[in-house]
Amino acid sequence: MTLRSAGFTLLEVMVAFVIAALALALVFDGALAGLRGSGESAREIQALTLARSRLAAADLTGAIEPGLREGSDPDGFHWSRSIVPLTTTQAGGVDTARPLVLYDVRVTVRWPGPFGRTRAVSLETRRAGQPPLAAAPR
Repeated sequence: MTLRSAGFTLLEVMVAFVIAALALALVFDGALAGLRGSGESAREIQALTLARSRLAAADLTGAIEPGLREGSDPDGFHWSRSIVPLTTTQAGGVDTARPLVLYDVRVTVRWPGPFGRTRAVSLETRRAGQPPLAAAPR
């Protein structure tokens, strides 16, 4: 006479438990990677918004002082804005006889990223404005 068990053996239960634990670990790891990526995306969007703001703040309707300006944001972002007048080949420099000058405006925002890497986003545009103060006619 043979005994037949209607349940599982201890070995079968342990194998099933190990397989379930590995599957759950992979699911949780994927979820954490998604959250991490979502956080990094949010920081990048925040940096891009700051860069757009600093680019818009480069108001070229008044007197322009070309050069480099830098600053920091309380959220850990460091920004720099460069305004450079573009030269004309006919005048050998900035053409002060014209009422407007074309400027190259570049904004870069840097912030600490994961694993000690520095992340950065840059925006660049060209805008017309009054001649620089140093090049204005006397």
